[in-house]
Amino acid sequence: LTLPRTGSFSRLTPPHVAAPSLMLVGLGGNNGTTLVATVLANRHNISWGTRDGIQTPNYLGSLIRASTMRLGVDAAGEDVFVPISDVLPMVHPNDLVIGGWDISGMPLDKAARRAKVLEYDLQRQLEPLLKEYTPLPSIYYPTFINANQEERADNVIPGSDKQAHLEQVRRDIRDFKAKNDLDQVIVLWTANTERYSRLLDGVNDTADNLLDAIRSSHDEVSPSTVFAVACILEGVPFVNGAPSLVLPLSATRIPMSETDEMLELPPQVRRRTLLSRERSSSPSATRPSSPVTTSSRGRPRSSRCWQSVSSLVARMPRLKRPR
Repeated sequence: LTLPRTGSFSRLTPPHVAAPSLMLVGLGGNNGTTLVATVLANRHNISWGTRDGIQTPNYLGSLIRASTMRLGVDAAGEDVFVPISDVLPMVHPNDLVIGGWDISGMPLDKAARRAKVLEYDLQRQLEPLLKEYTPLPSIYYPTFINANQEERADNVIPGSDKQAHLEQVRRDIRDFKAKNDLDQVIVLWTANTERYSRLLDGVNDTADNLLDAIRSSHDEVSPSTVFAVACILEGVPFVNGAPSLVLPLSATRIPMSETDEMLELPPQVRRRTLLSRERSSSPSATRPSSPVTTSSRGRPRSSRCWQSVSSLVARMPRLKRPR
């Protein structure tokens, strides 16, 4: 058992707020259409009527728009609170460029009508704006989600080659970023909750095996894993908005830079390169001792959990910063 340790690391917050983008996996679902509708209603200040009266758009409940922090006290000794978004440079949701994928190709005006989440008057006013959003084809592996989604799956990336699906998602991210002249893309999973993937030795227990499992289109590679790995390889954040497992810990060992060159190397060479990179980038003084087991070839190796966590911590300072 590895004992927990405390430590600190420094992270630079650039004063420049990058041109932001949000790509949703499940853009045409209940969550996706509601999020897009929220941003559009606030951006265009669209009010709507309900049986309780007129409602106006707002971001109440938003951590960065509605939350405050205590700054200090005034001359009278009273606490002074300011919005968090006034303390640090933060993206305003109204400025988000939104796109994404869905297994249903329905434009968002029709998808919102199908979802039945929005009040009718708001839905009616947003229809001209929502119809401009059409999802990109997404990944559909029927064994991972509820069977009732099959009739909606008319907008899928063709074929069963999971490596080809990975490359297509990477192209989609690059194309969306270039088309909209964006500094940064964030990918958010808002699609169906998947069944848990089995954690199998030789399949998803190491970064090498996980990448090889994608190449061989292994049955236990889920759509969310393909999306998450694509994001890692493209150096963009991936946020899981579902209770699914999504990403085996082994994926934290996939390098976030020079990835294309690394993928061309044989698995044994990749493994040695990653271990060498970890040793050179992580100070030995901050690395806690970990239990050592023996590999099948008699070589010592750290426990699987520590390998994943230490790799993630070692890579934190090398995350790409917004321009």
